[in-house]
Amino acid sequence: MHSSASMCQTAADTASHDVPEAERLMADVIESGDDADTQATSVAKIAALYHLNAGGQRIRSRLALDSAHCLGLTTRDGIALAATAELLHNASLIHDDPQDRDQVRRGSPTVWVAYGDEVAICAGDLLLSAAYATVACVSCTDMLPSLVKLVHSRITQAIGGQCAEFSPAPVHLFNTDVYLKIATAKSGALLGLPVELALLAGGYRGALQTTRATADSFAAGYQIYDDLCDFEIDLARDTAAPVLNIVLVLKKNNGLSIRDAWESAQKLCLMHLEAAASSTDLPRQSGRLFREMANELHARLKDKCIQ
Repeated sequence: MHSSASMCQTAADTASHDVPEAERLMADVIESGDDADTQATSVAKIAALYHLNAGGQRIRSRLALDSAHCLGLTTRDGIALAATAELLHNASLIHDDPQDRDQVRRGSPTVWVAYGDEVAICAGDLLLSAAYATVACVSCTDMLPSLVKLVHSRITQAIGGQCAEFSPAPVHLFNTDVYLKIATAKSGALLGLPVELALLAGGYRGALQTTRATADSFAAGYQIYDDLCDFEIDLARDTAAPVLNIVLVLKKNNGLSIRDAWESAQKLCLMHLEAAASSTDLPRQSGRLFREMANELHARLKDKCIQ
């Protein structure tokens, strides 16, 4: 796997430059409301902003901004698409945490811990609704129906992956193919969306299928990498209810030791990252940040060993 250092630096700089503007747009949309704003609504806004202010890598925002730049979209449109992708992702996180009963995210108590389950649901819903408000800021109004339909389609896909993870038949989770389908549905849908939105807004509808394949490869590698980092925590949680971690899936499904399962997961992760990094078919290098991030994760993981 090879990438141009100058290209990677250019992609990183381009993607990061307008992230603060996307942050401001997200906050502005969340804080806006009608004249009948109630105290309860204000709590949901406070909780939503609390979550966003905790930070994060803003990977989806960067993907949207860099793809928009490569495709010649206006800065304003890139910022709108970046805000849309990040709002959807963070809505999914707020809803995911109480389902998993995760208490900490980005070094802070999760929204459901800080404000309660009920407020967390409302805060996630608020971010979800705000995403439609930001996509409506795109200047190519003739493309709005298609952009909104794409947003809905990817939300549906992500929800399907989330529901599959909480299937009442946990034995199905102990299968690598099912794991990958869930991972690409949950993560791939919203990882690919920022690039898809930029392509659609730029008139490159024909490239969406290739984007999905690249996003799915990256999402699989990204999720497995995350599982490899978290497998000790997940192993401690894997009691009555199974935890969807690829190391545990391989251990239980193939009868492997923890070390062998970890090393098998590492090989699988590297394979998917290589597939994502080798994709060069997207118009005008609009997938270059996928390649950069896949190469970065690959380099981190290649020589890493289980402790």
